Amino acid sequence: ISDTYPETGIQNKPSNLNGNYSELQRSTVLAQLNYEKLFLQKHGVKASIAYEERQVKSDNMWAQKEFAIDVDQFFAGISANAQVGSGNIYENANQNVIGRLNYDYLTKYLFEIGFNYGGSSKFPKGERWGFFPFSSLGWRISEEDFIKNNFSFITDLKLRGSWGQMGDDGASSFQFLTGYNYPSSNYIFNNEVISGLGFRGMPNPNITWFTVTSKNIGVDLSLFQGLISLQFDLFQRNRSGLLATRALSIPASVGANLPQENLNKDVRRGLELMIGHRKTLGELTYNISANVAYARGQGTHVERATDGNSYLNWRNNTTNRWDNMRWGYSLLGQFQAVEEILNSPIQDGQGNRTLSPGDFKYKDVNHDGILSDLDMTPITRGRLSDINYGLNINLSWRKFDMNILFQGAANYNFEYRGYSLIPNRWGRNSLTAFFDRWHHEDIFNTDSPWVPGLYPTTGATVNVPSNTWPSVFWLPDASYLRLKNLEIGYTVKNSLLKKANLQNMRIYFSGFNLYTWTKMRLLDPEQVPDLGWSGNNSYPITRNLSIGLNITF
Repeated sequence: ISDTYPETGIQNKPSNLNGNYSELQRSTVLAQLNYEKLFLQKHGVKASIAYEERQVKSDNMWAQKEFAIDVDQFFAGISANAQVGSGNIYENANQNVIGRLNYDYLTKYLFEIGFNYGGSSKFPKGERWGFFPFSSLGWRISEEDFIKNNFSFITDLKLRGSWGQMGDDGASSFQFLTGYNYPSSNYIFNNEVISGLGFRGMPNPNITWFTVTSKNIGVDLSLFQGLISLQFDLFQRNRSGLLATRALSIPASVGANLPQENLNKDVRRGLELMIGHRKTLGELTYNISANVAYARGQGTHVERATDGNSYLNWRNNTTNRWDNMRWGYSLLGQFQAVEEILNSPIQDGQGNRTLSPGDFKYKDVNHDGILSDLDMTPITRGRLSDINYGLNINLSWRKFDMNILFQGAANYNFEYRGYSLIPNRWGRNSLTAFFDRWHHEDIFNTDSPWVPGLYPTTGATVNVPSNTWPSVFWLPDASYLRLKNLEIGYTVKNSLLKKANLQNMRIYFSGFNLYTWTKMRLLDPEQVPDLGWSGNNSYPITRNLSIGLNITF
């Protein structure tokens, strides 16, 4: 036994002081001139011209110092191992000239035209400025005599359409500039670490905006003085000039990579519908509105190399293919017995000897006796919903009021990330839901009968990779309908309040995220799944209940 303990590890010795400094500057200049006049009580004219300038500048510094003794000032200490670094340094600017002209005749025929002439410092001279026009037309058919004189129940009917372009410089980052990256990689010379220079790659002197072209046609309808209302829109958004690297091979002797160019295109189409109804029946007043939106997109040109055969082209070519789609394996169920495993296509690369009853069984699509990437097919939608909808109800009766909001989404699938639901990954913190899995009747006797369950069996390690392959088990239908908000209130108005100099008092109960109808297991369908190694560990969406009191003086 000794009172002397050797130091086996050194932490923070010698002592050091770290520092960090960040600065972000934003400046905006905006000037606008407006004009509005009504001519002959028929012709309405509005015009405006605006100038906008924005500049953003970011800078920061990081430092470190070593000390022979503990101090807290950068000027002290020794020079060995002292460091100074910096990152997140950038500066860019935008300028825009925006013009707009509106004309209407008797509020019956509506016309608008305008433009945005914008410039960005992220592009080279000659490519910095872009002209992006827009226009819209409207026709209030309900103001025409043939509607007014024959269809008195039509309160308002308007047809409208619009077309416009917008420029986007968000994806570009001064890729027209030549030069070097410094520091880039480290090299050892004479036992010293020397920072090297790195090539930036080939510049693109023609890089410029990508353009978004939006089109929309719609109708607005109101019947019986607002008893029934409707809005319907069809829209399409085309993007062109999206950045991509040209699918060409260049010899390594060039010493640089090809630059990005404005090559790709995509389109997104959809519709929106809103229907409303409001009415008063005695002391009861209610307002109901429902809405639904549907949209899908696809790449109309995706720069890529030509595939070697038709199968690879079908598998990998996303041109003119809907983007909300997931590939995976067709799940047939779970193996029920060892004999079934031995008589099935190989899916573990080892003659199925690592498989057990309860493990997932997949379809051998190409009938080659082996489960591989060649057996993957489109099986589900993607993580973004194609359909979103809602229902809002407002009621008032005497001194009571109530508001109800339902929301939902459909045509999408959640991603569980299979390994996030393997219980031994979580150790002793696993959910009791994972007990519903295949296991031996006597867990200490491997010859005892199997007891079926929802999940495959669990060993000391996750030794069956095929159990986490993408399939409908891990990519379930995430469609849901949620009672998002409910509020019930009662307003007090009486002589006692007036004596206390109070106008009214409202007592209410409010609930948020009260109930959800869904096929999802364990997780919330409204949560965005974590695609990293951490699985689905994000904090769940909470249910909130509250009681409140509002007093108006």
